[in-house]
Amino acid sequence: MRLFKRKRRGFGPPVARVELNGGSLDGPGTLTVTGAWVWSGPSTLQGSGSTIIGPTARATLNGEGDRQLSGRTLVNQGTLEHIGPCRLLFYNQARMENQDGGLVDLQGNVDWVHAGGNPGFVRNTSV
Repeated sequence: MRLFKRKRRGFGPPVARVELNGGSLDGPGTLTVTGAWVWSGPSTLQGSGSTIIGPTARATLNGEGDRQLSGRTLVNQGTLEHIGPCRLLFYNQARMENQDGGLVDLQGNVDWVHAGGNPGFVRNTSV
């Protein structure tokens, strides 16, 4: 699934690969990634739904510009690799949950910032 500068609403079964480079992913549904997720351009995950990085998946945030999480829950059960200089901005009670077995690898100059609206949170339950 490639998402370039457009909105995608509602999701079905898990997908093996997602590339997000601009635009937004929006809606109340759950998107589960089972393989690779590349978040390589300024863009937004928003809405009341969840994005799940499955246990065998690898998500990579890289490139220039800000990534925004607005009201949405990002769940990591696999590997989340954030390579600077991009920032992850949290808006409107957005949440990031690193669940049991999940690995978050921050490389280079990266920032995770509450940027507006009601505060969200980052929760780590991985050992």
